[in-house]
Amino acid sequence: MPFPEIKGVRYDICPIDNVVCLLNFSQIYKIDSEPPSKFQESISLVFPEAKPPLIGEVGVNADPNQPPLPIQTSMIYLFGTEDGVWEVSLSRTDLCLRNNGRYTSWKEFDEKMKVIIDALLECYPVKCFTRVGIRYTNVFIRSKLNLECEWADLIEKPFCGALSTEIYSNVENISNVCEIGLQEGRGKARVMTTLVTGANDPNHEICFMLINDLFILGRVSAEKIHEELKFLHLRATRLFRFVITKKLHNAMGPEEYDENE
Repeated sequence: MPFPEIKGVRYDICPIDNVVCLLNFSQIYKIDSEPPSKFQESISLVFPEAKPPLIGEVGVNADPNQPPLPIQTSMIYLFGTEDGVWEVSLSRTDLCLRNNGRYTSWKEFDEKMKVIIDALLECYPVKCFTRVGIRYTNVFIRSKLNLECEWADLIEKPFCGALSTEIYSNVENISNVCEIGLQEGRGKARVMTTLVTGANDPNHEICFMLINDLFILGRVSAEKIHEELKFLHLRATRLFRFVITKKLHNAMGPEEYDENE
């Protein structure tokens, strides 16, 4: 708990728009002063494309409940696959993997995470991570699901906000955020919902966006990082099913599989 255990499923009509895993660690200034050529070589078989580096900001506190840190500039090095589906970024404070819209399984995502984590640990003195997070962005499009019902029939009412009230037809947008503690204080889940217009949709169909952002704040040793990522993934799966109704679940064409895959 707090989310009931379930059997894992894959959907014929997958609502995932993107998945992001972000790992923060204590600052490694060498990443700013020297291009990460050894890191690039270590991941090149899986992520052969390198893009020009960016100059970004570091020092922004990942916890909104804490005071902001002084902002500094840092180099951000970018790598990826030739098709652009997978993107990796490395800065002196974090390592990030992003999947853009072709998420198939946790097994595939975790395998790619192992590649970049192993390369990071091989190239730099990272003993622990200060924040571990996975964010799933889902977009539900009723026309693709052949559904003409209201959102309150598809999303559990506590996460629908005003869309679940008698004034739902007059609601033009919503912006709901809910933060939930995970098992034994081990982490948190931030659930965000809003309405969006379908990308590149000439009909401007209104869609429902659900963002599940799960994270652990505090020191996580390098030896336990994959265990904690698995923990967050399983809770993300259960949270997703907790938010959607059985009607939406069935409309997406679920097929059961091993939840650990």
